[in-house]
Amino acid sequence: MIAETGNVWNKADSGAFAYKKIGKNGDFEIVTTIEGLANTDADAAAGIMVRASNDPSDVKIDYRIKPAGDTFLCWRDAKGNITSFSQNAKVQFPATIKLVRHGDIFTAYYKDGGEWVENGVSPAVPAIGGDVVAGLMLYTRSDRSGKPSATTFNSFSSSVGTDVILR
Repeated sequence: MIAETGNVWNKADSGAFAYKKIGKNGDFEIVTTIEGLANTDADAAAGIMVRASNDPSDVKIDYRIKPAGDTFLCWRDAKGNITSFSQNAKVQFPATIKLVRHGDIFTAYYKDGGEWVENGVSPAVPAIGGDVVAGLMLYTRSDRSGKPSATTFNSFSSSVGTDVILR
């Protein structure tokens, strides 16, 4: 995946997002392995994102890894609001990560030696109920670096299927 612009932050997201629509209010999990991330900017990131719709300013949650391996769980709790976050553990590439939804709560995990390790829990995000779009995201911060970012997602699996649409 390549992203030539963007930041998944502030009041609206930009960058690359490969997603699928997931049905109403269901619990699910998404797992991917990120082989590495081009270090075009210290704040470039790749990961998993769930958003209430395709609107880039809508309610969302994402679990991201930056080039140095720092992980963040980020959320926008209302349409057009600023993104909030928690910084979590540092991981090594290739990194296998998982985002699990149970009701209004999202939990982030990474794999360490074959075992899943919890790596952050969101506050309740009830505004993300109903149908959502969920999948893989990448952004570059090309506004600062002037360079596109690239990553390889080696695998993708979802408890609700694997068909994704690239936007």
